[in-house]
Amino acid sequence: MDAAARGEGVVSLPPHRRPIPGIPGGGHPPVRERPGSVRHGRERRPTPAGPGPGGRVKVSVGEDDRSAQGGPGRVVPGPSRERGPMIDGTTLVFAGLATVGFVALTLRAGVGTAVDGSRQGVLLLLELLPRLAAAFLLAGIMQALIPRDLVAHWLSDDAGPRAILLASVLGVITPGGPFLQFPVLATVYRMGAGVAPVVAYLTAWSLMGVHRVLLWELPFLGPRLTVVRLTLSLPIPFVVGLATRWVLQWR
Repeated sequence: MDAAARGEGVVSLPPHRRPIPGIPGGGHPPVRERPGSVRHGRERRPTPAGPGPGGRVKVSVGEDDRSAQGGPGRVVPGPSRERGPMIDGTTLVFAGLATVGFVALTLRAGVGTAVDGSRQGVLLLLELLPRLAAAFLLAGIMQALIPRDLVAHWLSDDAGPRAILLASVLGVITPGGPFLQFPVLATVYRMGAGVAPVVAYLTAWSLMGVHRVLLWELPFLGPRLTVVRLTLSLPIPFVVGLATRWVLQWR
């Protein structure tokens, strides 16, 4: 007697799943796999694919969870510091000062003088607008290219004196005026840079910026005064950064 006759190795199906002779596929619809089922020795896990229309969460089945390996399932951390509102207290203060100044100038010198002053302000804005646009574009590109964990590793407050020293060196060697520096620095700060390294960077850039030394100080004041001032100013950014770190710890 063969194995089929003895019933060995034959799986008994329930009556509603037994094939119907003469009908392709047995006359039953294929069994659909559920998320989390095991097939061919490989677990099929549901992977969140983000919210869909109406706030529902899409689930894609059949992809491995590769979060630990940094694959497609890797979770990208959000920014360390959220962006502030477009109109904050500082904006309201400056808008109020501009309004008061316009009214005061109108009462003192007439509407024509106030309008002429406003026109000069608009012309100054149009002159600086290309520089501001380029700086903001560069800041956005940096935010997209530089990993946040890299910024947090080298320039966060948890990195200690190493981050303060690195920020001091970067402040000295990074060229550019305030229209470039502050948008870029604000982006790096939002990506996780610490307060103490940012203070050290600004101090080094203000005291020993290479662009200012080479273009203005050295040609106009000479090498002797420049070398003396730079030598005395050299430890200041690092000391200020350490002092900032100490104040934050004891605050």
